[in-house]
Amino acid sequence: MLQQHTDTFASTDELPFFSVGYTDKERVEVQLLGTPADPASEGYDWIKGLVRVDVGAFKGELEISLCLSDLVRFKEQLEPVYEKLEGVAEFKTIEDQLAIRIEVDKLGHVQASGYVVDDFVCGNKLHFNISYDQTLLWHTISEIDKALFEFSQTRR
Repeated sequence: MLQQHTDTFASTDELPFFSVGYTDKERVEVQLLGTPADPASEGYDWIKGLVRVDVGAFKGELEISLCLSDLVRFKEQLEPVYEKLEGVAEFKTIEDQLAIRIEVDKLGHVQASGYVVDDFVCGNKLHFNISYDQTLLWHTISEIDKALFEFSQTRR
């Protein structure tokens, strides 16, 4: 459930995360919680995530399930968008609780749009649109890299 959240984003150094938008406002952040499931035994590489949203007058957080493989695909789509300053990258959870679409134009304007859903069966949906500069895209890519590296170390 989306709840009121009064703290600023506190991306703790202990837990990996990735974010879209600015560092303190107009931001969506996903903090990864726990250890991913083993895809060989579980079928998917599920992991819990805490989504924090601070867009316009809306602030909230909710826990979702996502797959690390979806995060890998998002990063693979995002890198050429950053390098070429054009194109689209999309992240979407299997249960459709979080969707992020990044579009970049030739001038380096970034439009991040998407939604969070508080219950994947019949929940409420909060849509967001965040406009920012392409220089912040590198933070998203490096945060994903760091998170994937940390999880690769825990699986050894």
